[in-house]
Amino acid sequence: MSEPRFTVETELPAAASRVGLLIQGDDNYGVGQVARLIARLIPGIECIAFNPGSESDEIAALGVPVHVLESGSPFQTFSPSRGFFAAIRQVLQKRPLWEKCADEIHGICQRRGLRVLHGNVFAHYFSLGALRRKYPGCYRTIWHIHNNLNVVRHFGIPARFNWRQARRGADWLLCVSRASAAGWAPSGVATEVVHNCVSPQARVSRPASVASGPLRVVASGRMEWNKGLHVALEALARVLAAGVDMTLDVFGGPLEGNEYFAQLQAMTVELGITKAVQFHGFQSDFIKRLPSYDIALQCRIDPEPFGLYVLECMNIGVPVIASANGGILELLRADVDGLLYPPGDAAALANGLIELARNPARRQQLAENARVRAHEEFSQSIFARRLTQFYSRVGATLPAEDALKCLASASGSAPQKSICYESAI
Repeated sequence: MSEPRFTVETELPAAASRVGLLIQGDDNYGVGQVARLIARLIPGIECIAFNPGSESDEIAALGVPVHVLESGSPFQTFSPSRGFFAAIRQVLQKRPLWEKCADEIHGICQRRGLRVLHGNVFAHYFSLGALRRKYPGCYRTIWHIHNNLNVVRHFGIPARFNWRQARRGADWLLCVSRASAAGWAPSGVATEVVHNCVSPQARVSRPASVASGPLRVVASGRMEWNKGLHVALEALARVLAAGVDMTLDVFGGPLEGNEYFAQLQAMTVELGITKAVQFHGFQSDFIKRLPSYDIALQCRIDPEPFGLYVLECMNIGVPVIASANGGILELLRADVDGLLYPPGDAAALANGLIELARNPARRQQLAENARVRAHEEFSQSIFARRLTQFYSRVGATLPAEDALKCLASASGSAPQKSICYESAI
């Protein structure tokens, strides 16, 4: 990929987009992949990046304007996964930064004519909340919800906090599944469900027959306990003990300094399956490797918000065994498009693996059904149409005259210039 060049934007193009997509800029995992898809599929969209990085580079190479915030880098340390109370401390500590980002975003929107703003992660949500408070009536803000909100954890305090923040910062919640939307419903914010779609890289075809030898199984996910990769290892040990020849390749990171990964390595030794398991870490060409596998596993313990990896397997034609929770139930029809098992149940997963290992015709039928469903229900064209229609409905709620007056009166703190990526090709 060619290196992007930097320019300084000083005037509003004649055909400016009305939608600004907030991105991290350096996200290579699930949310980052969805942001890349949106940038690729929605004509006229512009991106506002909190950091430079591969995500910003790849989107800029498509010819999509990417504006990089000068104050965004400290958001790299913000992570709700560290614990609710630690996250609250970070929110309070970083409030001046939310305000600064809001002013920067406002300045970009003035020059580029962006009035609908679409955020994807908590750093975006809080910045949009600050923007909404500082410039009321100027914009419509969208929180793209990629997670399932746990409404009982810590006596429901984190859920109530998130609902309150959504009321303050979002005009709409765009949820990746009905399961995800259910947890956010008590916020009272208007909600839209648009399922994700297959990625462009997932158009590769699976060979008619996979090479002979052990049955090749794949599992993919970030190296975290809730992804359930330990369940896959336990199930594999049971399958091998039953006399079925099988190998497991695990993709996902980070590996270095990861306590959970160290636990998985120890498990392979304890279970006596080291020769049958290989850890590959994060691989950018994972989709190209996927067609060579006979079965794909999704082993999530807590509810999966959607399951983009599962959808990619369906689209390629790799039969899937998945944990029966969350958005997966909106993707896979049990025993039609794939097999489902109770979350965390290694014995049930092993039984499913043995069933498919001994019945190639069954694997082929599940894979074909899944491929048809992916093409008919979760194609890029369907996703782009639904998202475009949603943007139009959101934009139609803007009071044109009042909003234009707001855009014309810049805050004194709003920057007058911003760094913008441009593709060098």
